[in-house]
Amino acid sequence: MGETLIDEYLTGDSEAVRDLAKNEAVLVGFLTLVKGIDDLPDMENRFYQKPRSLYQVTASGYAIDDLMEKLSEFFGAAAKSPGDTLPAELRFLPTVKLLGGIRKDQALFLKELKTGTFYGALWPWQRDPDKIEVLLGFCSPNMADEDVRSLETLVHKFLSKKKIETVADVGGQIHGISLPSFLQMSEMEGATYTLKVTSGSLTGHLYLADGSLIAATYGDYSGNEAAYRIIGWDNAAIQIQAAEPDRKREIHDPLMHVMMESLKIKDETGAESEPPEPPSEPEPEIELEMDMEPEPEPEMEAEPEMEIEPEPESAAEPDLVMETAPEPPTETDGPPPGEEIPEKTPESSPEASEIEYVPELEAMIIPPSRPASKPPHVPASEEPSEEISEPAPEPVPEPAVEAPAVEPTASSGFEKVEDRSAHKQSQMKRQTKLLIVLGVVIVFALTVTFGGRLFHKKQVGHRYEQLMEELAVTKELDGQVVLLMQYLSAYPKDAHRKELEKRLENLDAEIEKRDYERTLSDVDRLPVDEKYEKKALSLYTAFLTKYPQSRYADSINEAIGGIRQLLATAFYGKLLENPATDYLERQAAYNEYLEQFPQGAERERVEELIRELADEYYTAIAKRVDNCDAAQNWDDCIADCDRFLSVFSEEPAVEKVKRLRSLLEDKKDVEELTARAALIAGDFEKAKRIYTDYLAKHPDTSQKEAILERIEPLNSDLAGLAEWKKTAAYASNKSTDIFKRIKRLERYIENHSSDPYIKPANKLRTQLEPELQAAIRAQQAEDKRRQELARKKADQARRDKEAQRIRQLYKQVNDQLRPVSNRFVAHGDGTVSDRVTGLTWCLLDSHLVLGKCLSYSAAKDYVKGMKTGGHSDWRLPSAGELAALYKNSPFFPATGAAWYWSSESFARGYHRVVDVVTSVPETVFTRSQKSEDSCGAVRAVRQ
Repeated sequence: MGETLIDEYLTGDSEAVRDLAKNEAVLVGFLTLVKGIDDLPDMENRFYQKPRSLYQVTASGYAIDDLMEKLSEFFGAAAKSPGDTLPAELRFLPTVKLLGGIRKDQALFLKELKTGTFYGALWPWQRDPDKIEVLLGFCSPNMADEDVRSLETLVHKFLSKKKIETVADVGGQIHGISLPSFLQMSEMEGATYTLKVTSGSLTGHLYLADGSLIAATYGDYSGNEAAYRIIGWDNAAIQIQAAEPDRKREIHDPLMHVMMESLKIKDETGAESEPPEPPSEPEPEIELEMDMEPEPEPEMEAEPEMEIEPEPESAAEPDLVMETAPEPPTETDGPPPGEEIPEKTPESSPEASEIEYVPELEAMIIPPSRPASKPPHVPASEEPSEEISEPAPEPVPEPAVEAPAVEPTASSGFEKVEDRSAHKQSQMKRQTKLLIVLGVVIVFALTVTFGGRLFHKKQVGHRYEQLMEELAVTKELDGQVVLLMQYLSAYPKDAHRKELEKRLENLDAEIEKRDYERTLSDVDRLPVDEKYEKKALSLYTAFLTKYPQSRYADSINEAIGGIRQLLATAFYGKLLENPATDYLERQAAYNEYLEQFPQGAERERVEELIRELADEYYTAIAKRVDNCDAAQNWDDCIADCDRFLSVFSEEPAVEKVKRLRSLLEDKKDVEELTARAALIAGDFEKAKRIYTDYLAKHPDTSQKEAILERIEPLNSDLAGLAEWKKTAAYASNKSTDIFKRIKRLERYIENHSSDPYIKPANKLRTQLEPELQAAIRAQQAEDKRRQELARKKADQARRDKEAQRIRQLYKQVNDQLRPVSNRFVAHGDGTVSDRVTGLTWCLLDSHLVLGKCLSYSAAKDYVKGMKTGGHSDWRLPSAGELAALYKNSPFFPATGAAWYWSSESFARGYHRVVDVVTSVPETVFTRSQKSEDSCGAVRAVRQ
């Protein structure tokens, strides 16, 4: 498959493409390496990231040594290992420039071709040492952009094909590939199918045609809106389904645009463990009720002359922190559909029945520690903060207390009259005193009443808070129910009764859900054996008995109906896990499934297994036919066919077995005919009649050709002599090539080893042997001449290649000399002059020319043999001359050698040493020496 893609995509005619085509094995090895890396677990490739290489992924949890071992399978040893400094000869490579340099902690692998280099790089992350960036690519300065894109497409196509091949069949379940990545691969493949995508309890469909995403559905969503949500799901499972030819295009945006928009929406809304349900199928919502503000008092008839305005919310107090964050509010907060909120009345409050309602103090009585209740409608963007505090009401001016009106009587009233008598004045003074006393009594009564009510409210608030604290620390749902029931029983007229009853209902629903899940879990843990059906039915029945009106009743009843199917599935699993080795036993087991579970979900698969078994059985019989043919005994094979036909009747392989049995019977007849003809071998006419009579009776026999083959030798006996004469005449003709004559004669001897003419044929072969040997010697001489010519061409090619390398080195060093051209002048003949010293230096040192270091003795021989620039007076420079080159600014560019031999050698003890000068550009020159057997470089000089 890799070779097919290479032929398909590497169609350019550039030198780089031709080089890759010539090195097809290397390219296939590179693609295999990419596939091997991509198959490793924990390799992340973000769809919105633009890689800088042909293939780039982030490896998580791998040691760099393990990845280096993986890369070395293709590249060999690393060109640069982690912790090593990049060698000088690699610093100018285009590959290193492409990668932006190589850090000390990074690794680099190289495999060079003629026009480019395959490379691999490992870049450990700085901020996260557990991650390593893996880069694989090809660098060629001469490669056109179009060819680079073709190579990229080749790599991606190769990976896509390898991944999709494993799941290309309809119904294939895809694992280990994210949904965005699989969509990209499908687009590249031009695939047409439907993808069923599930995440948790959510299911959506994506429709692809020729690789394009044309439609999507999820709940009531369709088109782009559905695609945005489905692509943003986490932990999505993908299943390939058949395409829908009639599906119309609803999505007109490119796939990348849809994926980027999905990512943008996901980032804005925040990554959730499971996306929200579609609006068409809302999940039952369990509200977490928390008082966010003081609950209003029950509505009562207020006196008309006084209005209580709603108090504004105050700043939250920092000491009240909510322990359980509320769920985000839904679009419709409030009662379930069909259920109305009961209107609060004065009778619904215990205070209303125990204490007279006084509206003047309503705004002044606020429970000091009740949490604020959640407002009925909160937008999704205005979620409550983690700290919720009770609002502190602003002080309300105390209203003036007026004495209640006294109904006028016949003798007294409040009308203003003119009293002229002293008696009437005295009476008015008594009435005034009475009113004052009455006012004092009323004030006292109000004070006692309001104080009692305030005390009662504080007491109610304290016990409610205590209940909330106990509920918070009680983790068991049943324990919370007990606490709530005890509280409601002890305080039946509590102001929070409706709230607590609602919470009790929610707890009942949670307990029912818990028991439902436990029931399913208990059934899942049951061993699927002969007792499974009874045990599972008992568990399901116990749940329905406990919750006869359960919202899970339909699911339980469906599970009860599926018990038989589970047994069928278990039976089917055993068929797959422990298949019998005997074909007939396996067929009996498959038939047993069909008899026990005629409506089983695996029925079609079992029928398919029977068909596959029939094919497998037929294949085994067909393989045994060769043994029967070799033994010339077909009775056992015919018996196998009879056993097959005794148990299989409707499978496609039945006709094949019937044809095979007929073939075996015909072969058996031919063998009997041959035995009869052998008894009369001397009478060719009678022997021939045995075969012809059989053909007349069985004109449609499958062995007609075999019978004719047996008749043919009888007809060819007379032609044998003529054939031998013809062969002998051809072999004796000297005008014909001796090799052709020998070949034809040997073929005759090989094909007629039992003929009566084999002896003269062997004799003629012996006579032709000297002529054959002479021809062989002449051919060997010609081959040697051709080999010598090929060797000379190869030597010339090596010399041309070396010359090319030297020219490239000249160019490289000349480029390095440009910044210091004010001092050093290159002459274009491999020499360079120093304007400061007047000396002429060899442009290339021995390190660049030879690619190796030299001992002092070898260095002197090297200088003697130099003819650079047409000069033969090259010599080793003195230490001072070298120092003038490398220790005086501007410096001569370093070309990779660490140090150079000088001409100054002298004895030190029992050894001879030589002054050497390093290539480090510095203005401080310190003399150093090396022994003559050290290995260094030569920078030759002449006057």
